[in-house]
Amino acid sequence: MKKNYILLCLLSSVFVNAQIQSEDFENGTIPTGWSSNILTGSADWTFGSGAMPSGDSFATFAAIFDDDAAGDTELDNSANLISPEVNVAGYTTLSLSFEYAMQAFIDKGLFTAEVWDGTGWIEILSEDVDTNPNVVTYDVTIYKNAAFKVRFTYDDEDEYAWGAGVDDFVLSGTTLGTQSSYINKFSVYPNPTSDYLKFNGNEIVTDVKISNTLGQIVLNPSVKNNSVDVSNLAQGVYVVNFTVDNTSYSNKFSKK
Repeated sequence: MKKNYILLCLLSSVFVNAQIQSEDFENGTIPTGWSSNILTGSADWTFGSGAMPSGDSFATFAAIFDDDAAGDTELDNSANLISPEVNVAGYTTLSLSFEYAMQAFIDKGLFTAEVWDGTGWIEILSEDVDTNPNVVTYDVTIYKNAAFKVRFTYDDEDEYAWGAGVDDFVLSGTTLGTQSSYINKFSVYPNPTSDYLKFNGNEIVTDVKISNTLGQIVLNPSVKNNSVDVSNLAQGVYVVNFTVDNTSYSNKFSKK
């Protein structure tokens, strides 16, 4: 009986989701393996503070893009912040979470988050309104590959703006598929489809966005009876992003 109990404990222990990568930006400098690139202007991501140029600040140090610090005469600043590459091809499920903040000025300023799917960047978040520090979680299983990475970009949209911030980056996954039934619960069908795309489960699905393979959003359909009308899409492969109970999910599907 004791042997059975020990075996049960060992089996249950392998069901724990493993943390693959994490970064809390507490060292005050850009972390090892991370890179930042100035795209336009002279402002770059900074480290060693959690203070946002406007709105609520982070509770601890974070990666901050302070467009306000560039002054009101430099109106074309943008830069990205990229996580280290990691091989996640062998994981069955993959989850990404991070805390972010965004502060717009007269409706200007754009913060985006993208993941590398092995061939190109796929946008999972686009924010252009005031957002105090907020934690988001994404199921990024369909993007797993041998060189997975995440790119955060701030663009002041050629205007004197405030800025954005990122903190508490966590990438986790499992190699045993213990979460597969949970992920499948929110899968889509029929796949391929010619008219309607339906969501499994009875939970309320919101914030549906459909992107092409380049990561460009091509459709923002309304959800009716847990399904969306995709009949006007051209034939091809698409990614549908949607939210269930404050968690974001993604699925690939084919339009015939």
